[in-house]
Amino acid sequence: MKWYFLAFKKYATFRGRASRKEFWLFALFNFIAVNVIGLVSGFVAAKSGHAEVALAGILLYYLATLIPTLAVTVRRLHDTDRSGWWLLIALVPVLAGIVLVVVLPNRMDPQSVGGISALLSAIVLAVLLALKGEKHDNRYGVNPVVVERKVTPPFHCPKCGELCTAEEKFCGGCGAPVENLLALTPQSPPRRYRRLVMVTASVALVVAGVLFAVIRNSRKQNQASGLAPLGPIVQVPPAVLFRGAAPAGLDESSSRPSQTEITAAVRDLAHHPDDPTALNDLGCLLDASGATARGHALLSQAHRLRPDDPDIGYNFARSLFQEGRVDDAGTEADRLITENPDSADARLLKASVAVQKRDYATAQDEVDKVLQNGSQPSNQTSAGTRPDKMTRVVKAIQMAALVIQGAIDLAKGRTQQGLASFQAALTLGNDPAALYNAGVAYQQLGQPAEAAAYYQRSIEAQPDLAEAHYNLGGLMLAHHDLSGAQLQLNAAATLRPELLQSIQTAFEAANRPDRQTAALIAWTEFLRSVQNAIARLSGKKTMTLQAAVKNGAVEAVGRLTANTIRVQLKKTAQAGSGVLELSIPPGSILASSSSEYSDLVVSKVIGRETVGDRYIPGPISLSDSEPVIYAFDGYLAALKPPPEDVALSVAESEPDPALACIAGQTQLPAGMAVQLAVWMDTAGLNSVQWQQVRQRLPATDADWSGAESLVTQCRTRVR
Repeated sequence: MKWYFLAFKKYATFRGRASRKEFWLFALFNFIAVNVIGLVSGFVAAKSGHAEVALAGILLYYLATLIPTLAVTVRRLHDTDRSGWWLLIALVPVLAGIVLVVVLPNRMDPQSVGGISALLSAIVLAVLLALKGEKHDNRYGVNPVVVERKVTPPFHCPKCGELCTAEEKFCGGCGAPVENLLALTPQSPPRRYRRLVMVTASVALVVAGVLFAVIRNSRKQNQASGLAPLGPIVQVPPAVLFRGAAPAGLDESSSRPSQTEITAAVRDLAHHPDDPTALNDLGCLLDASGATARGHALLSQAHRLRPDDPDIGYNFARSLFQEGRVDDAGTEADRLITENPDSADARLLKASVAVQKRDYATAQDEVDKVLQNGSQPSNQTSAGTRPDKMTRVVKAIQMAALVIQGAIDLAKGRTQQGLASFQAALTLGNDPAALYNAGVAYQQLGQPAEAAAYYQRSIEAQPDLAEAHYNLGGLMLAHHDLSGAQLQLNAAATLRPELLQSIQTAFEAANRPDRQTAALIAWTEFLRSVQNAIARLSGKKTMTLQAAVKNGAVEAVGRLTANTIRVQLKKTAQAGSGVLELSIPPGSILASSSSEYSDLVVSKVIGRETVGDRYIPGPISLSDSEPVIYAFDGYLAALKPPPEDVALSVAESEPDPALACIAGQTQLPAGMAVQLAVWMDTAGLNSVQWQQVRQRLPATDADWSGAESLVTQCRTRVR
C-alpha cells in the first residue's frame, strides 16, 4: 500500500523518476480502489433510488486521482529517459482513427474505429510504461531502484558525458558542480535522438504517401459507387394459341391472361385431356400468368404428342427460353427453321438466344432475314388467322425484331441507333421491353430524367419487370430518394432474389455519413467508448428489453416518425451500476396507445441515434441514466393505419415463435412480401382480403407468393 500512498505524497511532482515497481503497484491498487468505490456507489444508488450516485462516486475518485496519476506516469517515462510529452503518443491512434473516418467515410464504421483507437492507445501507453528504466542516472534524476536500495552510484555528466562519483564536488570533464548536474537539461539532444527523429520523419512521409494513395483510390470508388444499371432485355414474339377448335393464331397481347381465360382453357382440357391444342393453350396461358413450371410441363406434353406441329414446337422452345434453358431453346429453334425457313417467330427466338450468348453476328443475321422477308409468322399460323388479326401479328413480330435490333446496337456501343430502334418499336405498340430498353439507352446517354420516365412506363405496362424496378430504384438512390428507391428495389429483389446482395450493399453506402459528420461521429463514439469502459468496471448485465421493462430496470417510450421506429430508453435505479446490454428478439411487439392504429412488429435493431440524424449499428447498451434513442425496423401487426405520432410501449410478453421466424427472416428483402406474411400470421390475411389490399398498397403477385412460402416455412419449422 505504501506505493499507492507514495503517489499522493508526490501529488503534483512531475520531476524525477519512478521505477516500474512504483508505477505498476500504484496502478494495481488504483484499479482495486475504483472497483471498490464502484460497488459501494452502486449499492448506495440502489438503496437511494438515484442511479446518478454510482457514476458520481467513480467520477469524483477519478478527479481526485487525476493529477497524481499523471505525475507518476510522467516520472515513469522519465525513468526510461523519455520526456513526459511522450504521453501524447497515446493520442496518435485516436487521431489516426478520426482521419481515416474523415477521408474514408464510406469504408469506415465510426463505432468500430473509436473502439479500436482506444484499445491501440492503451496498448501503446502500456508498452512504454513497461519498458525497463535507465541503469544509470539520466537527465531526470538518479536511478530510483538504487535510491530505493539506499546505494549512491556513479553517474555520467549530462553536459559532457564524463563519469562522476559522489566523492567529487566538480565534474572532471567540464568542471560543473556535481550537486547541480542532475537538475540540468542537455542543450541539444544526443546523437541517438537525432537518428530517432530522422527515422520518425521518414516513417511519417511514407505513411503520408500511403494515406494519399488510399484517399485517391477511395474517391474513385465513391465516384463509381451505387447500383450499376442492368442492360437491355430481348423480346420474343407472343405465343401461338389455338383457342379450342379455332385455327391457330398468335396471342394478341403480351399482358397477363385473365382468370376467365385460364378457367376456359382448363375446362377445355378437361373435356379433351389428350388434345395437344388444349394442352398448348393452357400451357401458354399458365406460362404468361407466372406459373412457368406448370406451363412448361403442359407444353412439353403437347410437344410429345404432336412433335411436327410448328406452332406447338415454337411455344415449347419459347418456354425453354423463358425458363433460362438457352441452349435447348436454340436447338429447338434451329429445328423449326430447318423445317420452315420462312418462320419469323422461330428466327427471332434464335436471335434472342444469340443475344443471350453474346453472339451478336448471328443475332444480327437472323433479324435482317426477318425484316427482309416482311416479318411473316409460320405458314400454319398465317393460313388460319383473320386479316385484322394478321396485322396485329405482323406488328408484334416487327416490334420483337426492332427490340432485338436495338439490344444489339446497345451491346456494340451504338446507343443512338439502339434508341431509334426502340422508338420505332414503340410506334407499333406500348411494348414493355421496348419501353425498358429505351430507358436503358437514355441512362447510357446521361439523361436520368428521361430514363426514369421510360422505366416507370414499362412498370405500368408490366408490373413484374424486375429489371425496370431495379434500374429505376438505382436512379432514385443516386438522387437520394431513399423511400422511393427502397420501394422499387424491394420489388426487384422479390422478383429476382439474386439482386438482394447488391441492393443491400448500395443502401449501406447511401446511408453512410459525409466526412464532416463522420469526423464528429468518430469523436463522439470515442468519448462514449471511454465512458462505457469506465462503466464496465462496475459490471455488466444482459437481458431482453421485455424483461428490463417488466422489472423496472428500463423506461421505454417509442414513436413512429418518417417510417422509422424510434424508442427512447432510459436506465433506472433498479438496474444498478455498470453497463446494461439489452436484446430485442424479432417478432417483439410495440403496442400502440390507441386502438385505432396498428401495433408494430420489430424485425431488427437499426442502431443508436447519433449526430446528424444518423444511426450507429450495434447492440442496445445503456451505461448511465441519460436517455438514449435507438431505431428499429419492423412491420404493421394489423390491417390498420400506422401509429404515426402515437406513443408506443414495449409489450412484456415474449414473441410468438412463428412470428419471430417471419420477422427475422433473411431470404426475402424487407418489404411488402414480409409485411403480407406478418398479416397472414397476426391478422389472418386471406386471398379475399388480399385482393382488397393490393388495390391500396404497392404489392404484386410475387409478393403474395413469397409471403405464402415464408409463412409455410416458418410454421413448419416451429412445429
